[in-house]
Amino acid sequence: MEKITFEQLPQIAGLILEKLDRLEQLILQQMSTPTEQRDQMLTIQQAAEFLHLTVQTLYSYTHRNAIPFSRRGKRLYFTRSELEHWIKTGNKDLTQ
Repeated sequence: MEKITFEQLPQIAGLILEKLDRLEQLILQQMSTPTEQRDQMLTIQQAAEFLHLTVQTLYSYTHRNAIPFSRRGKRLYFTRSELEHWIKTGNKDLTQ
């Protein structure tokens, strides 16, 4: 990681606040989602879209067992409710 200078702090703080706002919006949106939708199984593409991550990043998380997932043959599946819990527990891997 690059060394951060004092002059960069306002810009970095702004980026952090934007990310926190997006996460808060996502959590609030998902909390209002009916239970049957939260238990819905997602493909890796759908999970990446839901988490606002790239598919490659999601593969990296599954490789390190840093995110809850299920494997059926060669396919990976994610449960919306487990991903919500993963976000709510403040998993640090999501912010990297």
